[in-house]
Parts: sequence; C-alpha cells; structure tokens
Amino acid sequence: MNVEYMGNVALMEREMTAFLAPSRVSPLSVLPTLDWATAMSHGTRPVVSGFTSRLEKEVLAVLVRGGAPIVLVNAHHGYKRVPAHLQPLLNNDRLLIISLGLGSRLNRQLAAKRNNYVVRLATDIVFPAIHEQSSLFATYSAAWTIGKPVNVLFK
Repeated sequence: MNVEYMGNVALMEREMTAFLAPSRVSPLSVLPTLDWATAMSHGTRPVVSGFTSRLEKEVLAVLVRGGAPIVLVNAHHGYKRVPAHLQPLLNNDRLLIISLGLGSRLNRQLAAKRNNYVVRLATDIVFPAIHEQSSLFATYSAAWTIGKPVNVLFK
C-alpha cells in the first residue's frame, strides 16, 4: 500500500468517528443519519469515511456545510485535481485526504480494504443500518471483534 496524504495531517492525531454506509440502505435510516451528520457538523471531532456510497456523499455534503473536520480515505491513487467543493476545506485545514493507492477502479475488494483502514483509524464507528447480507457486515463484525464502539443509527 502506497499511502499519500493531502491536507491537514494533524487530524490523524485526533480521535475520529468513522461513518460507513452500504450502497443500499433503508429509506427509514436516511433521516436519523442526516440528523446525526448535522450534529457532527457542528462539532470538532473529525469524521472519517470513503464517502463513496450515496448516503455517505449526502453526509459529506452536510459536513462540508458545517465546521467539522473531515478525513476522506480513497482506495485509489491521489487526486490530480481536488474537487472544487473540497478545495475550501483544504484551504482552511478542515480536510485530510488519504489515498491508499490500491488501484484505479473501486471494486468490492478495494472498498473492503479501504473500509478496514477507516475502521483502524477511528475511535468509534457509525453505520446508518446494517444487515447480514450487506457487504459491510464483515467490517461491522470485525469492528466489534477488535473492541471498537459501534453505533447503528436505525435498527
């Protein structure tokens, strides 16, 4: 793994909350998730995620509008050009982008490796919902196994 960092590397020294959402979630879990994101957006604790699923992108949008620091973990190589909506966060030391350099196209294996990296960085992990058929269930189980506090927003 060839890890690259862009942005506020000092965020690595802080306790972080991971947010991981599967590609398909119950519509009933969306509102509690957005409420959670709004609360986090007003805090100082970094939220770490890949921000690739639809709900993760919605959470990112809420966090960007707030003031919370963000740690974005890419499975692929670093950005050649930082997306315009993230540049102000870089300029204000609110963002750290970690690129793992695992490959150029995201697939389930790379996403699982990225998610495991996110879990290792975090002090606690938040899922909007989880079920045994989810590709994230193994990550959820592994987090419990290593003793990380896990919060499921909608049960």
